[in-house]
Amino acid sequence: MTGLDGLRVLQLTDFFPPVLGGLERVVTDLSAALARRGADVLVGTLTPHPVQRDGVPVHSLPSAAARIPGAHTEASRPFHPTFPDPLTVRHLDRLVARFRPDVVHAHSWLINSWLPLRHRRPQVRTVAYAHDYGLFCATKTDQRRDVPGGCGAPGLARCLRCASGTYGPVRSAALVPGLRAMRHLVRDVDALVAVSSAVATTLAAALDVPPPAVIPPAIDLSADPGPGRPDFLPDGPYVLYAGQLAPHKGVEVLLRAVRAEPGLRLVMLGLPKAGWQPPADPAVTVRLDVPHATVMAAWRHATVGVVPSLWADPMPLVGLEAMAAGCPLVASAVGGLVDAVEDGVTGLLVPPGDDVALARALSAVVRDPDLRRRMGEAARRRSARFHLDEVTDRWGDLYGRLTAGRRRAVPWT
Repeated sequence: MTGLDGLRVLQLTDFFPPVLGGLERVVTDLSAALARRGADVLVGTLTPHPVQRDGVPVHSLPSAAARIPGAHTEASRPFHPTFPDPLTVRHLDRLVARFRPDVVHAHSWLINSWLPLRHRRPQVRTVAYAHDYGLFCATKTDQRRDVPGGCGAPGLARCLRCASGTYGPVRSAALVPGLRAMRHLVRDVDALVAVSSAVATTLAAALDVPPPAVIPPAIDLSADPGPGRPDFLPDGPYVLYAGQLAPHKGVEVLLRAVRAEPGLRLVMLGLPKAGWQPPADPAVTVRLDVPHATVMAAWRHATVGVVPSLWADPMPLVGLEAMAAGCPLVASAVGGLVDAVEDGVTGLLVPPGDDVALARALSAVVRDPDLRRRMGEAARRRSARFHLDEVTDRWGDLYGRLTAGRRRAVPWT
């Protein structure tokens, strides 16, 4: 990998810890890993009181949109709009003038306040990392509410109708046109990178650009392995689901599958969507807001993991962590899961929404110890491509190609 000593990287993300999520974990882990390699890393975020991690400085950027009453349903999550925020642009310009980055690496809609500034600093290279479909889809899902499968051919009227179901008609009237207006600037970034081949293919078609490079999200397993076997786990074999307890994640399909196979025990760890109620079923154990270390301990003891997503899940971290723990995985054949799971080798892929196929696949793994062992060992080996060191190497190589001969030794004060 190209050396990172002296390389300055500004990571831009709408949210940062204490706001927690898969994207925030990726930014946190990658920033720390780059700093350990000798890079000078700064994180810019809209999170009002971010928590510094691993010595990487974090700068909170103000937002005019966050000050508009009713602009955000959650005050703790003031996401950036799909167009430049004038207050954020002004403060981001000052931050870049002080930090003088070689690379601006954007992970979210915060990129929209950086893109208008690029022409002022042509020496700075811009990387747009697509964790989802948000560079062209206001709901970030590429899903239509009225039909299953991908959106296919988004148009202004259709997007407004679809986004209204998520944001309401007033906010959608700003977000959807804003996103479309920014497309020409997104197409012009120095590097467009996707988390999976599914996201890369969809972005290429939606933005009319060559297929983006693919760099998967990283998993950092270098910390303390955490607790032993959690006491809430059932005795004997169990199926483990970790993630949002929401319809688009396929949890209702999963519950039907478990009920169809007597003897299967299911453990569900996650965050419920509004209105979701835990099932009154002795074969199902539900725990909410479980610490990440405890989730990893549960993966290490699980018989089989399951990711039954109904939508084209870009690249869910829970699947990668299950594999790293040596847990075979049964997953929907959608999105980034097709990249992660080698069907018949590290786990089994099933059609999304097919509870019968899901039940059969789970039962096959649970009832065959030799199959479990072979798949678990293969999953652990395959997970190496997602480990933090491997992924950081790939980012370092990309940064090196983009900035060859352009670094400057100027103190940041």
